[in-house]
Amino acid sequence: MRREGLRDPFVDPETIDLAIIAVPANRVAGVLEEAASVGVRAVTVITAGFAETGRSGAQAETELLKVARRHGMRIVGPNCLGLVNLTHKCE
Repeated sequence: MRREGLRDPFVDPETIDLAIIAVPANRVAGVLEEAASVGVRAVTVITAGFAETGRSGAQAETELLKVARRHGMRIVGPNCLGLVNLTHKCE
């Protein structure tokens, strides 16, 4: 089965409760700003290339945090696939 991706995922912002960002590191801040501009408040950043790469990556990660705080967003990541809750028994 083939599924089409969205050219502009922020066209219908009322349906977005979580944005998952997987673009090159130098584009993450822009995508984060775009998501914030349409009211997205939860983001998972899969992209690597931030604090784990050294001083410049750490500065870029700090910029992501500034964007998130300015817009009241919560971020999981960067360089992360998400969260798992192991409190409940999974069978």
